[in-house]
Amino acid sequence: MAEYIQNLEYLMKAHRSEYVKVHQVFDAFDRVEYVYTAHISIAHGEPCVCTRYSYIGATPKVQYYKEYEATWDSAWELF
Repeated sequence: MAEYIQNLEYLMKAHRSEYVKVHQVFDAFDRVEYVYTAHISIAHGEPCVCTRYSYIGATPKVQYYKEYEATWDSAWELF
């Protein structure tokens, strides 16, 4: 549990005051469903923050979102 809290604190501090990189995944309606955010120097397989969005029906209105710890995939980095 303590390791999780330390990771979470590091992830949040990095996103507030340092450069980050972001990967977005879109749903069938071309709306953002997942946003992965990580410190600019993160390596493949390291923890990052993922935000998942839920929408009202087929509208672009966000009904709910949740942040959780995920894993960065270096295959997302195109440049």
